[in-house]
Amino acid sequence: MLGALRVLLLFGAAGLATSCSGLTVQDKLARVGLELVGEEEARVPAPERGRLVPCRTISGAAHPALPHHPAGYLLVKVLGAPGGDGGGEKAILEALESWRPGQTLLLRVRRNPYTMEGTEWWEADVKLRLP
Repeated sequence: MLGALRVLLLFGAAGLATSCSGLTVQDKLARVGLELVGEEEARVPAPERGRLVPCRTISGAAHPALPHHPAGYLLVKVLGAPGGDGGGEKAILEALESWRPGQTLLLRVRRNPYTMEGTEWWEADVKLRLP
């Protein structure tokens, strides 16, 4: 039950809140070929919940910001934010909410090791520019 509540809060905060640009976090991520995934679906273990934001590439997206991988990805940290680097779900979602068209957001992204056994470790700092 608690997991379902966290998914609802994650998607409620990210999917329904609109920014000054009129775009939701889901809309913005879709523009770069990504979509949010619930923590349960991403199999994020309890100690890691609230620290990461799971996502995946949108199937059929023309130019996704990340290469498609069946394991999906975890947004780990916002880099170069005005208040300093910010980790955790709240800081990441706040950065995504304030992200405006034409701006570049620098995120540390990790391939999700929890969805597929034997997933090769991959982590990178990725620049996302919102069209």
